[in-house]
Amino acid sequence: MNKLLLAMMFVLAVRNAAADETSAVRTFEGNAAATAQNPIDDCVQAALRQRGIEPANLCSDEVFIRRVYVDVIGTLPDSQAALAFSRTPARQARHAD
Repeated sequence: MNKLLLAMMFVLAVRNAAADETSAVRTFEGNAAATAQNPIDDCVQAALRQRGIEPANLCSDEVFIRRVYVDVIGTLPDSQAALAFSRTPARQARHAD
């Protein structure tokens, strides 16, 4: 169950990180709270509320990959992993506009 919750939180964070990309200049963490975009997001947010966990605010891609690495494997990403993340097609599409 914990792995499923972590995976759902990851999906929610990725989805909401895309919504925060409104300018070329980004802060490390925004004031906007994560909002549900689909039924899975609703499920994740309900599970977090039930456990008394407050989700993190939306953040930059750089902060996001650092958080995921530290949370999942307990270490910071190396430069190759961060660069590979920055070159993923979905991330590049968000920044193309």
